[in-house]
Amino acid sequence: FQQLSIFVAIVKQHIRPYLPQIFELVHEFWSQPALQPQILTFIEEITIALKDEFKAFIPDLVPKLLGILNLSFGRRSPITCLKVLRVLGLFDANLEPYLHITIPSVVRLAEQPD
Repeated sequence: FQQLSIFVAIVKQHIRPYLPQIFELVHEFWSQPALQPQILTFIEEITIALKDEFKAFIPDLVPKLLGILNLSFGRRSPITCLKVLRVLGLFDANLEPYLHITIPSVVRLAEQPD
């Protein structure tokens, strides 16, 4: 996913025709915590490259992203949590339909002790 992120940063919106297949891979490998930071970096690059055109992929990603934030304190990586928060921020106005489920997860995260 690191190489794919670099590739997306170079080709930008020209990656669009390949996104369905790429996101099949994202969903396939999401359950591997070691790959999540790289997957999140890839999602950052795609979000930046496609902006509002990325909107179609958000419904499938929001539950996965919130799943990371909702993990118990000892089971989640702080780096991965920061990346999730960055991705959510990059979604910008496209996240608005999902704020009712996003805000409680972010608040719970903020309420937890360091």
